[in-house]
Amino acid sequence: MSWVIWIGGSPAAERSAVVRAAAAELQQLDETIAVLELDEIRKIIAPSPRGTERESYIVYRALAYLAGILSEHGVPVIIDAATHGSGWRDLARAAIPRFAEIETEPGATVAEATARVARLARELTDIAAPGPEPPVKAPAVPGWAIWITGRPGSGKSTLARRVTDALAARGMHASVLDHVGARRFLVGNGAIVEAEEDIVHRALAYAAKRLTEAGLPVIVDATAPRRVWREVARTLIPSFAEVQLLCPVEVCLERERAVHWGLTAGREGRCPVTASAPNIVLGYEDSFRPDLMLRTDLHEVWDSVDQILALVQRLARRRHRRRASSERRLP
Repeated sequence: MSWVIWIGGSPAAERSAVVRAAAAELQQLDETIAVLELDEIRKIIAPSPRGTERESYIVYRALAYLAGILSEHGVPVIIDAATHGSGWRDLARAAIPRFAEIETEPGATVAEATARVARLARELTDIAAPGPEPPVKAPAVPGWAIWITGRPGSGKSTLARRVTDALAARGMHASVLDHVGARRFLVGNGAIVEAEEDIVHRALAYAAKRLTEAGLPVIVDATAPRRVWREVARTLIPSFAEVQLLCPVEVCLERERAVHWGLTAGREGRCPVTASAPNIVLGYEDSFRPDLMLRTDLHEVWDSVDQILALVQRLARRRHRRRASSERRLP
């Protein structure tokens, strides 16, 4: 768990200049610091803005969601966002254990405000990990992301869990992002329109992007019935792969009914379902170019896990080749 500092204030108070200066100073000690700018996030997760109060509500919640996810996975975060009132910062404070806020003030110099942020960051770091100052970190090698998609009942959560366990046994700890958690934080559990689901899925893709930029491997567990939502992640993340789970609709429905009636306890057949509630999706769009296709009604779970682990190895090799090529191009 790391920390989050929300820097607010008006443009006249040079808020963004303070954010940039503070991030540059703190990155001398920690290369994984992430800066979340509200305007950038809004462009990515709400590219066709409707300008409604509801949309603004979800975008601000997405900002807190992203900061919480990064902090939870050990990435310090600086937020650059002005707000009207303290409600959104209160939301972040409630969701993030080590959270602080600073309001930039007109008349204060950038250097003075930057020094305040640096002091606060050191205090939060001491709370997070008391003791001697940590050594300087090497620049992170960008991580990879795998999106496991398929109809409800196809076995996504089971595979995500099994793959994560298999990677952990090999000394690689992957972060798992799931649609259920993102949707609950952004909009709650009630019915929502597709435009809001679009924001939720884009926020999920953007969270995966920022985690990979910090050097972390990511597994996304989400049906994402619209093909374009998975393509957003492919566009944002250089080392990305999509795993398409194929399973007859009637088998998926049978599994979902079994979950609903509590009939799956103790069963470990082909891709058992571990969801806590039934879920039906109409109009699911299969991928046009999956990096891996798995028949979960035919393959044993261990075979599917092995194939995904082989895909992880290919992603890792591709990532290192890309890094080596970039280094050769440097003057």
